[in-house]
Amino acid sequence: ELYTDESEVIRRASSILYSKGFRNIEVRRFHDMVCDEESFKPSGNERLAVRLSPSQADVFVDYVKRGGDDITVEEARVRLSKRTYYGVFADGKLVSAGAICARLPELALICDVYTVEEYRRRGYATAVTSAATRRIVSSGSTAFLCVEEGNEDAIRIYRKLGYKHLRTRPWLVAKP
Repeated sequence: ELYTDESEVIRRASSILYSKGFRNIEVRRFHDMVCDEESFKPSGNERLAVRLSPSQADVFVDYVKRGGDDITVEEARVRLSKRTYYGVFADGKLVSAGAICARLPELALICDVYTVEEYRRRGYATAVTSAATRRIVSSGSTAFLCVEEGNEDAIRIYRKLGYKHLRTRPWLVAKP
């Protein structure tokens, strides 16, 4: 994540990544969005979202695999114990989830919001994001998240919940 659009900084950062063995370096743009207790507009379907626990690691593994990633049950237990995840179940499966990934006294980061493709457009991402946002703002903190420019479905969800655009900045995405 970069905090400037200056082409020289982007070029230097890309060069450093390349020298470390990273290839296929691309610049993508992300919006930083924030929501506080005053702007938060909870979703009516928030009740669909339940707090996930490490004991649900096996269903979390299946969910992550349907999203195209791979994770072990032990990795899932660790992730579910370190982050506050909310999820929605449908047809006996975890089909949508989102997490509070980092927390400071006045700010908390929402991440990993994802819904399995065949379950999209049912309000599930809205439900998990609303539950996570409520947890953050009810403690007096501000909720923060990043969403890729052009992801209009996600941006629409976040705006509907009361998130406001803070800034747009470049990220360098690179693979070793």
